[in-house]
Amino acid sequence: DRYQRRVRGTNIEPMPACGKFVLRSSSTRLDANMDLCDCLYYRKEHSAPASCGALHAQCHDMDHGDRQARIQELRAQLNHDTWSPYKPETEPEPDRSPPARRSIILVRHGDRFDFQMGKEEWGKIAVREDDPPLSDLGRQQAGETGRVFRPGDVDVVLCSPFLRCIQTADPIAGSTQLPICIEHGLWEVIWGKRGEMASAEERRAYFPRISAGGDESCHEPDPMEEWPLGLMHRCMHTVDKILDRYADKNICLVSHAATVVGIASVLLGKRVGEIEPCAPCGIYRLEQDPETGRWYSVFQSSTEHLSELGETKPWPLKSGGYDVWGQHMLDAGENPPWPLWE
Repeated sequence: DRYQRRVRGTNIEPMPACGKFVLRSSSTRLDANMDLCDCLYYRKEHSAPASCGALHAQCHDMDHGDRQARIQELRAQLNHDTWSPYKPETEPEPDRSPPARRSIILVRHGDRFDFQMGKEEWGKIAVREDDPPLSDLGRQQAGETGRVFRPGDVDVVLCSPFLRCIQTADPIAGSTQLPICIEHGLWEVIWGKRGEMASAEERRAYFPRISAGGDESCHEPDPMEEWPLGLMHRCMHTVDKILDRYADKNICLVSHAATVVGIASVLLGKRVGEIEPCAPCGIYRLEQDPETGRWYSVFQSSTEHLSELGETKPWPLKSGGYDVWGQHMLDAGENPPWPLWE
C-alpha cells in the first residue's frame, strides 16, 4: 500500500530473493521521499528517474550479497543530504551541542616602575605620585600577556584609567583588534582620597586604541571609599553593571590586584582567602554556566605566559594580606550582600 501511494502508473511485483520490488513501467516516476534502497531494483530496459542519478538496474542480476554491496556503493555516490528516506517525514534532530559559555578574563597590570625605583625616589620626581608607569620588566610582561590573546577571544576590553593598566591593556587590545574602554569602577584601592587622574583624551594622545567614547564608565567609585568594605561594594556594583551593559559578551578586565581579587571573589561567591593571590600580569579566567548562571574558575593568576616574574610578589600575601581583609570585615559588623565571609 505504501508504495502504491508513492509510485504512480507502475505495476509492482515482489522480488522473492530479497523482499524488494521490481518496477515494470518505462514511465515510472518516483516521489522524492522514496527510500534509496527501494529505487535500486529496476529492470535493465527501464531508465531510473532523473532524481536517482546512477540508480539503474545493474543490481537486478546480482546475487543478494552483491546487491547489498552495490546498494552501499550507490549510497556513497549520492548526495544523501538531499535524499529523504522513505519514512514519515520528521523534524530535523535538534542541535545538542552545549551552549557557549560566557567568560570574563581578569588581568592585573605588569610590574610597576615605582616598585623598581623605590617609592621614596619616585615621589621626588613624579607628576602623579599614585600613577606610576610600568617598569621595563612590566612592559615586557604586558607584551607577553598581549600575545596570549587572539581576535575573537573577547568582545570588549575594559581598563582602569591608571597608566600602568592602560600600558598593560594596549597589547591585549592590539591582539584582539578591539578598542580600550576606560572603566572607573576598576580603580586602584582608594586610600581615603582620589588623586588627580589624566583624562581619556590625554591618554588617547599616547594610546590611540583608547575608545573615543571617553569616560563613559559603568560605575563611578566613591572618592572616599573605605577599605576594604568600600572596595568590595565597588567590585560588586561595578561587575554587576558591566555584565548588564555587555550582556552575552566575553569581557577582559585589566585592573589592579585588589580589584581583580575582589571581582573574582564576588563572581565566584567565595571568601577572599579562597582566591589565588594576584601576580603581576596574572590572568584569571572565569566562565558562566549557561544553565545555572553561576560562575566558576577555569584558572587563577596564571603566569605561564611570562618569561620573567621579577621580585614583585603576588598580592595579597597569604601571610597577612587576607587576614587584614577578613578582620576589617568583622570589625565593620556588617553582613555583605554577596556570599563572602559567611
